[in-house]
Amino acid sequence: MRSTRVRPAPTEWQHTLDELSQRIRVSRPVKLLISALVQVPTVVGWLRPVVLLPIGALAGLPTDQIEALLAHELAHIRRHDYLINILQSIAEALLFYHPAVWWISKHIRHERELCCDDIAVAVSGDPLNYARALADLESHRPAHLNPALAANGGSLRDRIARLLGQSSPSSRAIPGAGLIAAAVFIVAAAWSLHGQAPSPRPSFEVASVKLNQETAGRTYIVPQRSGNRITWPNVTLAQLAWYAYHIVGPFQVSGNLQLAAGHNWYDVEAVAAGSPDDAELRLMFQTLLEDRFKLRSHRETRELPGFDLVAGKNGPKLKASTPDSSVDVGGAPLGAGRCIIMVNTDGLHLVGQAASIEQMAGSVSRRLDAPVRDRTGLTGLFDFNVLFSPDDNSSGTSSAPDVRTALQEKLGLKLEPSKVPVEILVVEHVENPTGN
Repeated sequence: MRSTRVRPAPTEWQHTLDELSQRIRVSRPVKLLISALVQVPTVVGWLRPVVLLPIGALAGLPTDQIEALLAHELAHIRRHDYLINILQSIAEALLFYHPAVWWISKHIRHERELCCDDIAVAVSGDPLNYARALADLESHRPAHLNPALAANGGSLRDRIARLLGQSSPSSRAIPGAGLIAAAVFIVAAAWSLHGQAPSPRPSFEVASVKLNQETAGRTYIVPQRSGNRITWPNVTLAQLAWYAYHIVGPFQVSGNLQLAAGHNWYDVEAVAAGSPDDAELRLMFQTLLEDRFKLRSHRETRELPGFDLVAGKNGPKLKASTPDSSVDVGGAPLGAGRCIIMVNTDGLHLVGQAASIEQMAGSVSRRLDAPVRDRTGLTGLFDFNVLFSPDDNSSGTSSAPDVRTALQEKLGLKLEPSKVPVEILVVEHVENPTGN
């Protein structure tokens, strides 16, 4: 590809793609390029995948629509569709004489797009917006162009109808022996792709939400686990939503999460199937909120005033975490993979054990009540314990520096004011919880 026709995407869009990759759990790095060679977003490559975005797409489509289309392409990468498509093309070449092979191949490609559509909608949370993005792409696409792994592959009419919950005409069946052969091929193909198809959003096996009648009690920032039993006493609706939708601070929520009955506190008890990880548990709480609190929401991206976390002039001064390293909090180890801000007599402490820079940025973001974007380029896990004073330290009770100065002096990191694209949870409707 000639450099005059392909160029790197703007940095903020590469970061958006990286954030979507983490949400979809794409393990490989994916590069985003702007290309004059394509008219729709397209995936190229398997070991080192690249997403090509057509020139004019960034200016011609709303931000939330572009993000949904990028999520579709990342779904192809997560499912290894580029490699599967190559193998499928080889099978077509070897068995070109068999009509059942072409019929099955067509349906596999169609189902592939539907699977990626489901993932894109799950990430964006707005099927209507995604359907509009597909329609806009098609209106600008030359009739002869049909990329193998693009966001508008397959039958556009059927895909949009499916996204909007409408039925579409079924395909013509193959009679006789062809139907039997096709059934055998489809069952085999479905079995081989079973592990890659997106699963329905998980939910708790049983769950109880009761109004907390006590005025005092310990408050937890995350749910507590004991085997497959999940408990979260003395929790507010806002805390539930913040955890479920991975909200960093109030700036990430638009709409009212306080019920008409007031600032209620709840006791939540639930049983989960198996041993869900943190990402799966968040999805279970999303289902709980939608089922019991009738929470209806969607996501959109807005630019908010915030900060970029970057390396200082003399470079970072961070201690890489090791398997035997430990960071104490009040005489007890913090625990690997955690980053918190704790209150002590000498001020506030930003503490992390085997924590990422992204986790650090999230904790600082909560403290400043403004988005903080990781622009350090640092990977890996680190241990740190940084003392800083409260922002309202007018009484001079702490001799520690403010958080910006502390980060620069102790860790060699700097906070620079910036406009940061932030995914906002827009609350449309919420009710008091239904009975158990």
